[in-house]
Amino acid sequence: TKAEVDAMVSPLTNSVAAYDGGDQFVALTTTGTVYRTVSILPPANGTVIVSSGGYIWRTGTGAFVARCSITQTALLDSASFQYVNKPLGSATESDVIGGTRGYDVTDGVMFTVNLVCDVFSGAANLSDSWLTAVYAPS
Repeated sequence: TKAEVDAMVSPLTNSVAAYDGGDQFVALTTTGTVYRTVSILPPANGTVIVSSGGYIWRTGTGAFVARCSITQTALLDSASFQYVNKPLGSATESDVIGGTRGYDVTDGVMFTVNLVCDVFSGAANLSDSWLTAVYAPS
């Protein structure tokens, strides 16, 4: 019957995905700043896997330390730093950053996550960052 088929299909949930990113070249500041944000409304309890990436460019020839993290707040999360530590060098040098985190989510509760970055010392730029979130049912 239709009711029996509906009962068998009802536990099945489609995945949901969201992303934010693209062309970008911004100077990092000593204050953690949100550079990318994504939100997903989970259709059922499950997991969201979040990945981020981008480049950190040297501003001049000076040393620098830059940090990014995937976090649900507007603050850096030291448990998930993406960290670049460059000594003196050429102004054209860059390093790739990347990270992945998993979060448990609840049916119907909006899930929002950010890519937050700062420069801890020296001067650096963030370029072409991306933030991607994919929901999977449990």
